[in-house]
Order: sequence, then structure tokens, then C-alpha cells
Amino acid sequence: ATSDSICTLCEAGTMSNGTACEACPGGQTSGEGEAFCTVCPQGEFALIGGMTCAECPAGSKCSSGIQSDCNGEGQYAEAGASACSTASAGNQPNADHTAETKCGRGKASLGGATECDDCAAGATFQTDEGQATCLECSECGPGTEQTEACTATSDSICTLCEAGTMSNGTACEACPGGQTSGEGEAFCTV
Repeated sequence: ATSDSICTLCEAGTMSNGTACEACPGGQTSGEGEAFCTVCPQGEFALIGGMTCAECPAGSKCSSGIQSDCNGEGQYAEAGASACSTASAGNQPNADHTAETKCGRGKASLGGATECDDCAAGATFQTDEGQATCLECSECGPGTEQTEACTATSDSICTLCEAGTMSNGTACEACPGGQTSGEGEAFCTV
């Protein structure tokens, strides 16, 4: 008596171990009847027993067919990424880590941070979006006074003192009796 062996093709997403068909491991795929599973290309992934590789979704990286999140400090990834990107200077990752967005007015980032830093109102400011650093607030000089304080989004505004007044840079004061000054002068004279 003889026994006849019947061989069948392994289904897509599986491979032959010589005696039976086994599911392809995560990150690998196979077509019907293939003896081996192959690793997905960079930027694509497959689940265990996967028949096809799929583009890596935004917010994740896919390397060697395995998908992992890009939600570390300052990280993001666009669809099809094989590596996480780091936010560049003047930017931060958006909330779902799928792209980078500019720092808003009054904020700055040197890059690599999940959130942009606030400028310190009264000490530093930034009027533009997407900037790496905050700027130091201006101090008013002699013969001027501060008419608007520095905020996180605007610099100090200084105006010239009127004739007949003087200033050391903080506030304009009337000249003492018998003395005078021209516009924007720091001192009164006799």
C-alpha cells in the first residue's frame, strides 16, 4: 500500500515551514504559494499574516515593516515616513504629531520641542510667527518716556518728551522754574 501526499499552496500572508503554512510575522507579506515572506519597504507596514504592505499613517514611522508612533519630544511624521522628524527652529509638532506648525506670535522655539516657549512679557517679545528666539524688550533712552509697555507680542513704545520737559528714560517731567528744554531732551537748562 502506498500513500499519496497532497500538497496545497499556502495562502497569501503565509509561508511554508515545510510541512504546514504559517502566518507571516508582522512587517512581512507573501503572495499565494510563496515559500517565504518578504519585509515591507521603508515607509510601509504589515500586520501579522499580512497579504499586502500599506503606507505608514501620518504620526507614525514604519521601518522594516513595523509601525511605531512618533509622539516623543518634538517628533512628528507625515504619511509614508520611515523615520520620525524633529520640529525645526520656530516650529512645534501639531497635536496629533502628523506635521509641524509655526510657533505663534509671542512664542519661540530653537527646535526639537513639543511646545514653543512663551516670551516673558516685560522682558522679551516676538511679533512674528515661526521664530527661533524671543527678542529683548527695548528700554527707553534719555529724553523719551515709555508710552506702551513691552508685552509677549510687542516691543516697548517710547515717545519723545515735549519741549519744556526732561526725562531719564522713564517718564517726562516738567522743567523746574526758570529752566527750559527742547523736544526729546534729557536735561533742562537755564
